Parts: sequence; C-alpha cells; structure tokens
Amino acid sequence: MRRQRRRCDLGRPRSVSFYAGRFLRPRKRAIAALKDRIRHLTRRKRGMSLEAIIRSLNPLIRGWGNYFVEGHVAELFEDLDKWIRMRVRSYVLGRPSMRTHINRWMTTATLHDKLGLVSLVALRRRHLSPAPG
Repeated sequence: MRRQRRRCDLGRPRSVSFYAGRFLRPRKRAIAALKDRIRHLTRRKRGMSLEAIIRSLNPLIRGWGNYFVEGHVAELFEDLDKWIRMRVRSYVLGRPSMRTHINRWMTTATLHDKLGLVSLVALRRRHLSPAPG
C-alpha cells in the first residue's frame, strides 16, 4: 500500500542553518494542524464541562510542545498560548450556562493554576531550567 507523503508528513521541524549552528522551527503546516485540532476540541457545541475540555486539551498541548521545545520557539509558544487561552475563553462565552462564572475563568492565572491548562511557555521554561541536584 502506497502512502501519500503529503498526508503522512506530520510537519517535521525544519532547520535554518547559520554559522554557529542551527535553529529548529515547526513548519507552518504543523502549527495549522495543532490549531485545527484545538478548534475541534473547543467547539462551542460540544456540551462538555470546561474541566473536561481542558483535560482533553492538555495531552495535545503537552505532546506538541515537548516535540518542538528544543527549537527556536519562544515567541511562537507565547503566541500559541495566547491563542489557546482565547479559544478556551470563547468556549466559555459560547456556553450560556457558564457565562455567569465568566469573571472567575477569564484570568490567565485561573486558567493555568486553578483549572490546570498546560502552558507551552511553562513547558519551555521547565525544559531550559537546570536539573536539580
């Protein structure tokens, strides 16, 4: 069975060479695929609790972030974190039963600390920090 290369390529990191080494960056197609998957998981008509939505998002964010954490991704991770928080907030705004609690769920600290949404920036920070001991 022959597989189409375009459909099977998950977006390997592309590298940009320079005189002292290489920068790795995710391809635009890999970023678009991540956003499409997050859009699917945060559709307003899913009928799930916010906690369930975050539980379904976390493995995706963690896996994608850990795969690309080695690269030159600081700005990209910040932008994606903002975009993911916007999608989660939009989910809350689209659910009439959740609108009454909107003030508690709108802050970044609440989303990450209390509700447990994984942050790509935090994954990168954890990866760059020296190992204890």
